[in-house]
Amino acid sequence: MVDCCIKGNAVIWKEIEILKPKNIVFYTYKLPFGKTALKDIPFNNQLLDENDEPRKCGNKIIRWWTRTLMTDWGKMNVLVTYHPERLCKEDFVQMICEWVKGNTK
Repeated sequence: MVDCCIKGNAVIWKEIEILKPKNIVFYTYKLPFGKTALKDIPFNNQLLDENDEPRKCGNKIIRWWTRTLMTDWGKMNVLVTYHPERLCKEDFVQMICEWVKGNTK
């Protein structure tokens, strides 16, 4: 389903263009196609910043890939990380909340 929505039918890109979000979180880092499907966002944008670094979540290390893009509707921040399954849920939710709060200024 994810492969079809992102790569095949590209439904997600149409939804993003309609909603014009400032922040997006994808829980798709571990999928077989990894970040590649999200690397080339198919609408007008300019990459302003990109960072891919490990982060500690409870006793685990997770991947935390962030991108800041300038789009037709303004700055958009993208976070690609793991699905929270088997992670310390409270720490994980706190990390996501802090990322969103830090990008709403």
